[in-house]
Amino acid sequence: MPRDSHRDDLIDAAVALLTESGEGGFTLDAIARRAGMSKGGLLHHFAGKAALVDAIGIHLDTLTADYIRELEAQPDGVVERFLRSSIDTDNELDRVMVALARLGGGSAEAALRRAEQSWHDLIIRVVDDPVQAEIILLVSDGLYFGALRGGGFARVDAAMMDALVARLAH
Repeated sequence: MPRDSHRDDLIDAAVALLTESGEGGFTLDAIARRAGMSKGGLLHHFAGKAALVDAIGIHLDTLTADYIRELEAQPDGVVERFLRSSIDTDNELDRVMVALARLGGGSAEAALRRAEQSWHDLIIRVVDDPVQAEIILLVSDGLYFGALRGGGFARVDAAMMDALVARLAH
């Protein structure tokens, strides 16, 4: 199904404002301005903030499904790719997750939980050991958090990442 470029522009503008300014910058006027349209144009596509948050959540669902398909197609294995991608915080999936996390609660929280459940289900299916799967997910969370903080990732150099993957993926 082709995407509506004006809706996409509004979603992108909302995500950008949330990641840059948090919930305080998340006003309909600011979103419309950032997307290069009028507030009336925004309201043509979204009845209000709640509808826009729902659309961002649906966008996260799509990005998550794409990410899962990408992981499943990796020749080096799902777990290895999942762990290595945990340090990549400069992508659309990450930006949308950060935006929704800044809102918290309601449909934003529900969308984040759906994404996390998708990863959990994938890792459980691939690993077939709930404890090992939980360890992998927790290590991924730690790698991601360290990467978000900046300096935290520095202690996980290429050799350490290789060792983590060797220990957890095989």
